Amino acid sequence: GSLRSVGNSMTLQETYLVESFNLRSAIEYDTNEIEKSKHALDSMPYRKEEELDPVTLHNQALICMDDDATTGFRKLNFLLSNPPFPPETFGNLLLLQCKYGYHDLAADILAENSHLTFSFLTENMFEYLNALIMISTTPDESFRKFDVLATKHIENLRKLTKAISDANASRQRDAIKDALNKFDDELDRYIPI
Repeated sequence: GSLRSVGNSMTLQETYLVESFNLRSAIEYDTNEIEKSKHALDSMPYRKEEELDPVTLHNQALICMDDDATTGFRKLNFLLSNPPFPPETFGNLLLLQCKYGYHDLAADILAENSHLTFSFLTENMFEYLNALIMISTTPDESFRKFDVLATKHIENLRKLTKAISDANASRQRDAIKDALNKFDDELDRYIPI
């Protein structure tokens, strides 16, 4: 037979199971362990889709994109039109629309939700999405924007490499650790470009 929903009982809320499974799913997803991420979500007590919290719905949308992009987009669009939603929803929806070639749709959603831009997108993410969206209509301008972004990140990486070198020369453990962390953060911002 079919699964019976546990609903959103006080007992479920008090156990923090949903939060635990969502965190586990996010960690696995972030390390590109998609099957483990799916397993974490599937291990949650069963609830009907309309009973799901925004974080679970968001995570389900991301997990199902490769197998069923239509369902993933439906879930992300639902979240966007029914706040509050996880802060990553807006950027993820736009990035995934671009990934799947829906640049015009991404441009429309960005324009229709300009009030969300400053709240939910970093300046770097906005510039990246702007360049990505332009790729199908004005490829030369898009590539110029990507080049500007890449140049900015490379400059920052060079400065941070010097900071690592200086910290190593002075043998200051905390300074070395701090410089390496800043370098890793900047590299993470640069990689998508």
